Amino acid sequence: MPPMSQIADAFVIAERIAAGNPPDSDAVAWLVSGLRRWARGEPLEAALGLNHAGRMRRRNIELRAAAEVLRAGRDVSDWDLAGELAARLRRFSSGKLPRYYRTGDVSTFDAVERHLLAAALTGAPTTNSKKNLYRIIERDPGQETVSLVHANSR
Repeated sequence: MPPMSQIADAFVIAERIAAGNPPDSDAVAWLVSGLRRWARGEPLEAALGLNHAGRMRRRNIELRAAAEVLRAGRDVSDWDLAGELAARLRRFSSGKLPRYYRTGDVSTFDAVERHLLAAALTGAPTTNSKKNLYRIIERDPGQETVSLVHANSR
């Protein structure tokens, strides 16, 4: 089995497989690890890291990526960036997201909106609170990219 740091995020792997891509070594390691946990009685969603905690991690990764696109190299504080992200998220949630659910069209989405869509599609609740977004932005990104094997080995 590859080292834990080389195993990709569970949702990324699941999305690649769902898109019809053949499983690579990371995907096989993820499936083997998850199926072993499932065979020991863990619910499948949790065993594969696709449970609520996994969805929250994936959402946070996407929100942090949206914030970094918004930052665009500017010297802006995380607090101010959280405010900009909160405003973008409110506009996105009331406009383009409902339209996406109706039509599936993403042709008018910019890079920030694509990350906001990915965050919404995780199924985890998305906050547009400046304070909560600030907490997500300031968190060490390494805390969110815990691999499935590492998360399940606790």
